[in-house]
Amino acid sequence: MQFVLLRPWGIDTHKQCLGISPVGHGKFILNVCIVVPSLCNATLAWVGYKGTISMSVELHCHTVFSVDAYGTPEDLVDVAADRGVTTLSITEHDHLGSCQRAQSRATQCGIEYLPGIELGALLDGVELHLLGIGFDPDNSQIKSMVAESFSKNERYFDLYMPYLPEFGCHFTKEQMAVGLAERYPTHSAPVISQWFARDFLVDQGVYPDRAAFKAVIKQIEQQIINEQGPQVFKSTLTLEKILKTIQGAGGVVLLAHVAYYYPTDQTKQIELIRKGLDMGLDGFELYHPLNVAESHFDVLIGEAKQIGCVISGGSDCHNARIEGSSALNACNVPEETIANLKSVLAERQLARM
Repeated sequence: MQFVLLRPWGIDTHKQCLGISPVGHGKFILNVCIVVPSLCNATLAWVGYKGTISMSVELHCHTVFSVDAYGTPEDLVDVAADRGVTTLSITEHDHLGSCQRAQSRATQCGIEYLPGIELGALLDGVELHLLGIGFDPDNSQIKSMVAESFSKNERYFDLYMPYLPEFGCHFTKEQMAVGLAERYPTHSAPVISQWFARDFLVDQGVYPDRAAFKAVIKQIEQQIINEQGPQVFKSTLTLEKILKTIQGAGGVVLLAHVAYYYPTDQTKQIELIRKGLDMGLDGFELYHPLNVAESHFDVLIGEAKQIGCVISGGSDCHNARIEGSSALNACNVPEETIANLKSVLAERQLARM
């Protein structure tokens, strides 16, 4: 992309040569412009760029280091840069593999990068998804906790495996493993999980689609629970441990996508947010496709303002190259949304010095 230097925006000639066209949601279009001779008090601008640019944050997305996602960290950062993201956090499910690589590419692209993670913990029988953002990814306790959480993926699949032949699957685990490298490119240690098996077995024609595989897994899970009890699928992590570890490593912990747990139920969503805060959460993810789609989204905005807690936002994108409601940067979260988040992170980093 080519850059030129322009004189200050206050001069009318610049507005004429740039042809700025607002398109809503904090976005604008820059049309082809000419070079202005003066370099005094210069400002950078794009030349010949005709597309949408937004100054926004993306703090919930995934790559191949999440068992159910696609694409490399570098590719995601490149797409984020193209879509105007200025602050980014890749929040892998139970894995830190993208942190260093994403940080390196983000630095090259001029994007501020915050280390991220998404972990699960039970609260009153509901498995909450919790976003950890801005922590030290080299912290030994963080590494240990995340490795412990990631191990459940293969452990659970090993429970399913003996039952699959009853449902038409005669592939061995070793035969499935042949497809790991293609499914998770650049991942040095991918594992066979139910999400990998889903894609592999559908591709092999064992099941007609993802829904059919999901139905099989639900039946198998119920059989296992009947035989071994529900504790076999109980998360090894607690909310208290996640809070202590991530906050102790300088990060914040936020409740992800509250609308996911109680769709359309405003009362229960607000109750869950408040209970989570009472238990030590720093805040919640306000901007998420599921939340934004709620008819009472303005109530969630009001709740965030009233409480004054940390808020964040992101698309929950699992493939940076696809479009749609969960496309990368789909929520166009304004930079100012995370002012409180950055303030809390700064305080915690100072406290650790």
